[in-house]
Amino acid sequence: MDKQERGLLLADQEEAENKIDSIKKQLHGMATIWKDLALSIISKPESIVFSNAPEGLGNIPPSLIGAPTFIWEKMPQKEVIAQLIQDLRKEMFRLEDIQRKLRS
Repeated sequence: MDKQERGLLLADQEEAENKIDSIKKQLHGMATIWKDLALSIISKPESIVFSNAPEGLGNIPPSLIGAPTFIWEKMPQKEVIAQLIQDLRKEMFRLEDIQRKLRS
């Protein structure tokens, strides 16, 4: 492997590592939202508030001011999570392939 080819592979490796980190950060943020919601549902579901929810689903009685609030539009969608997981697998496979080429 010549120097230029190795340099391109190293650049590809860095790009793949950055994409993997970015995807993992996105998934972590989404998982945190779901975890917080799940814990609120387990502990005191009657006090959960959804801000910006569709009509009838986001009513906030005065007694719930300060209760755990989740922003309706920021609730992660299953499809988005599944796609990110697929993207993560693709990038991890790509990284493994690059690293294999660098070792040979």
